Amino acid sequence: MIDFAETLQRAQAQRDALDDALSGLATLRGRGESADGQIVAEVSAQGKLVALEIADAVTRLPAREVSELILEATNRAAAAAAESRLARYAELGRAFGATDG
Repeated sequence: MIDFAETLQRAQAQRDALDDALSGLATLRGRGESADGQIVAEVSAQGKLVALEIADAVTRLPAREVSELILEATNRAAAAAAESRLARYAELGRAFGATDG
């Protein structure tokens, strides 16, 4: 026999988990920096660059090296955002009863 109260409670918990996941994705940011720490990038959950910090010392480097440092930092930020996004999806999957594997 179906327990209506239990089913309703489970549905509400799933709705809350979905709301939390969507809210978390909207504010999720990934942060990464170049190996030397002179450039720090921040990207949104969608991979859009939202912040870029460049140390003054970088202005003395050749343009090609600056480009490489920026790419390194933004790629690390994108990887961090992707990892956080996957963790949110995993939480959501558990809330809806998905299993790993």
